[in-house]
Amino acid sequence: MTRFYYCYVPTWDKRVTTALYKLGGEAHLSALYAEIERMSGAFNFDLTPTFRATVRRTGQKSEKITQDNPGSGVWRLIKSI
Repeated sequence: MTRFYYCYVPTWDKRVTTALYKLGGEAHLSALYAEIERMSGAFNFDLTPTFRATVRRTGQKSEKITQDNPGSGVWRLIKSI
């Protein structure tokens, strides 16, 4: 008999927004990378160029995240009205 186990893997949007929330709603990319890596635990993400590009691309596409000063490396959650 084969057993299947469900394993929840959050989307990148969820990872990035959760990490920003845990960092107080605003953080530099370096802190954001470290928090996502810490939160991921068993997945053991390396801080490779692909990992960093995925985090940046996710932040740029997300409707929940913004950069007040593009290029500064500081990202923040958009507060809902």
